[in-house]
Amino acid sequence: MMRLSRLAMIALVMLSCARAVSAQTPAAATTEDPPFYGEFGGGPTFGHHSSGYYGGEVGYRVWNNLSVAVEVGHMGNIGSQDLDDRAAIIASSVGATFAAAYQVTYYDFGVRYAFNMPDHWIKPYASVGFGAAHVTAVTGFSVNGTPVTPESIGITTGNDLNGTETKGFIMIGGGATAKFKERYFGDLSFRYGRILPDTAAIDGDTGVNTLRLEFQVGVRF
Repeated sequence: MMRLSRLAMIALVMLSCARAVSAQTPAAATTEDPPFYGEFGGGPTFGHHSSGYYGGEVGYRVWNNLSVAVEVGHMGNIGSQDLDDRAAIIASSVGATFAAAYQVTYYDFGVRYAFNMPDHWIKPYASVGFGAAHVTAVTGFSVNGTPVTPESIGITTGNDLNGTETKGFIMIGGGATAKFKERYFGDLSFRYGRILPDTAAIDGDTGVNTLRLEFQVGVRF
């Protein structure tokens, strides 16, 4: 967590410096920002497992500070206690160890509301979205430290441990954008994503919580 705090602090300092440089250049009269925006970036994920993510977002302002948006991204190593418990049952039955995780590609459609601030170049915002997640379970087994295939040790895994399912996805987030060079901005945010269970495809399936800290850069047009 200390490393995440340092990263966030460095990002804010860099954005402030960029703003200071752009402020030294005389500009035309301030006008309303263009309605479209696009941004791309990455950052760490954390929770049951920690890894990284990359993705992007595009949006369109429909009324005052309210925008509709769609985001797409990929999280590389997401886990859950339920996944570990399922893998542990099989691994222990044959004297093996395991490593289990989800690879998640997600998208969601939603809204984003920016709050007005006295210093208009920085704007906090809140967002919510609903969509789907393409979830691939990847479970490996080892015996005496040597990776082995499930078949070689007499076991068979199902889609819950090695397979792909598409599930519902809900995102709730908040952050702030910092404007520089008129049409460009940096975006620092924290987003929670909930991958919904699909008990029709996987018996006893449970939901998966995801957390990500996002560092993105974007442009308005």
